[in-house]
Amino acid sequence: MGKVFNVMKDETNDRPLDIHDYLVKHPASTFFMKMEGDGPEGSGIEEGDVLVVDRSVTAKRGSIVVMTEDGELKVTKFPSSDDSAESSLWGVVIGLLRNF
Repeated sequence: MGKVFNVMKDETNDRPLDIHDYLVKHPASTFFMKMEGDGPEGSGIEEGDVLVVDRSVTAKRGSIVVMTEDGELKVTKFPSSDDSAESSLWGVVIGLLRNF
C-alpha cells in the first residue's frame, strides 16, 4: 500500500499548492496539448494525456519534444531519427497530466 501524504503546500509559504504555478514556469511560452495516440516508446505517454509543453526550454538529447512536420505536430524523442528538412522543434515536454 502506498504512503499517503498531507495536502501539498507551496514551498515558500503555507498556502495550498497551485497546480498551474507548479507546472508552468514560463507562462508566455507554455502550452497544454492533448495526446492523440501513444507517445514515443519508453516515454510513458499515453493517449489522452495532457502534455505540458514549454517552447522556451532547450531540448537535450533524450528529451521528449513536440516537432512540426509537414504542418502537423508529433511527439518524439530528441533528436528524432527521422528528422527531415521539413521538420522543426516546436517545444519541449516538461510534464503531463493524466486522469484515471
